[in-house]
Amino acid sequence: MAMNIKPILVFFLVSIISACGGGSGSSNAEPTSQTPTPEQVFTGRFVDSVVQGLTYQTPTQTGVTNSDGEFKYQSGEMVTFSIGGIVLPETASAALISPLDVFATENIDDIRVSNLARLLQSLDVDGVAENGLEISAKSTELAANMEIDFSSTAFDMSVESLLIESAGVYQSLISAEQAKYHLQMTLGLMAEEMPSECTSVNSKVGYSGSFQTLAHNVAGDAVINDDCTITISNFYYDGGGPDVFVYTGVNGDFANGYKISEQLNGREYNGETLTLKLPEGLSLDDFTGLSIWCVDFNADFGNLEFTP
Repeated sequence: MAMNIKPILVFFLVSIISACGGGSGSSNAEPTSQTPTPEQVFTGRFVDSVVQGLTYQTPTQTGVTNSDGEFKYQSGEMVTFSIGGIVLPETASAALISPLDVFATENIDDIRVSNLARLLQSLDVDGVAENGLEISAKSTELAANMEIDFSSTAFDMSVESLLIESAGVYQSLISAEQAKYHLQMTLGLMAEEMPSECTSVNSKVGYSGSFQTLAHNVAGDAVINDDCTITISNFYYDGGGPDVFVYTGVNGDFANGYKISEQLNGREYNGETLTLKLPEGLSLDDFTGLSIWCVDFNADFGNLEFTP
């Protein structure tokens, strides 16, 4: 029996050495480590028109929204947007984020939503919300030490100095009505209030006209594109007067007409294009012309009549 102990012991030792990586040949190979698959990075957009210049931060990403309103995030992350010290509530990252998402509501009349929309649109560098909103680096720097309550009744006063010192187009906040109208148009929330499809069956489709200048350098040309869309091109207006809108009218009577645009006053228009959608219940048969109309004073700054 003693004769068998040595071979068994040798075999046992060799087995241990091999298991511990000893010996030569393939037993020397290092264990293969797998490189973790990186988390996919997604691109979202902040919109009230696209908003450029917002600082954003997620647990893994940080930066400033670009000219397309884009920010980066990973799946399941929360994102925080800010303008200097004005920090918005943390929001679940998504492909599209608007002021409604920031305050977790579907109510566009929520004062927090309208105040955020007012601030963004009022800080826009060129004051033309339709071509996107840009928050300047200067505004961000000026807001570095600011904290504001979007639900405050004193909201206008709390951002007054920021708007003045930013030296942009607007020196005070635009109206809640104007801001909400633009936000609605951006998000397509007016779909239920306007025809979902614009046909071209009305005999007035193709009619056009040119504004007669009466005040504030109003000028431009308008054409009826289809049953619910009118385009005003080469539009000029110096921005003066309170509560100015595009109004419809019949044979020069605009006091009893209908508003079909967002608020115009507060900035200059120099050869710009406006696209107007008729609200539900208003048809091309209900008016013959347009006016740049000052509601407060029932004043006509310039008008036109559509003709074939």
